[in-house]
Amino acid sequence: MPAIGQETNTIFYERDIFDPTKYGEMKSEPLSLKGDTDAIVVPVRKVGSPHFRALSTIKQTRVGSAEDNKSHSDTIEMLLRKFQGKRLKLLTYIFDEKSNKSEQVLFDTKVDYQWWCDSDATKISFGDGKYIRPDLCGRDNKIFSANRASRSIVIEVVNSHIPEHETLCRLRELSEKNHIILFYYISDSRKSSQFNNFKCLDKYIELRISFCIIDGKFFKNGEEVSQLTGQDVAWYNNIKSRFFDYPLTQKK
Repeated sequence: MPAIGQETNTIFYERDIFDPTKYGEMKSEPLSLKGDTDAIVVPVRKVGSPHFRALSTIKQTRVGSAEDNKSHSDTIEMLLRKFQGKRLKLLTYIFDEKSNKSEQVLFDTKVDYQWWCDSDATKISFGDGKYIRPDLCGRDNKIFSANRASRSIVIEVVNSHIPEHETLCRLRELSEKNHIILFYYISDSRKSSQFNNFKCLDKYIELRISFCIIDGKFFKNGEEVSQLTGQDVAWYNNIKSRFFDYPLTQKK
């Protein structure tokens, strides 16, 4: 299989490896396999059998499918514009024994976060060659990796399409690695709902949500939704019913 230069998009063939000019060109830039840009390769000048040696062999495949409708896309773009470079306070409603509600701060980024929307920039890879591409991702760009004090934030905008079983498992796994997973419900006519909204204040943005995953646990208004363990079909159906099916019928 031929290789492609990642900087010049030049196609190199095995026969080019013994061409001094072509060989010099292919050594001057990173190479990947044509048709599999995730695979890093190097040219091998073996007499009688020139070839490209793969240094990475796992071909990545995407988990889940994207929601494809204008309201969904417009909401992602709107949130990206509002959140970009801003400090974010994450709130949820909590209810007392008399069902009186009040707001509780769950997390404060404390610094301005950098945000990316559904594209290669939000591609999150896992060790088995699978990856997800969330709708919105935000992090403190002054640190190398998310930690307990500076968690990264993943937002999935939900209109009509809910995460499939494997996607939800991956989001849960990600939440165990210092990522907060938020679900932001919308309708065709509104970019918010009774379950979530935000306010742009002078120094930060308040984002109120109802449904999130933190440290592998699913919460609605600060209370854990499911005590089921594992990631089997029964677990998924329970989460789906209480975490997605209900709000999709109630959102306003």
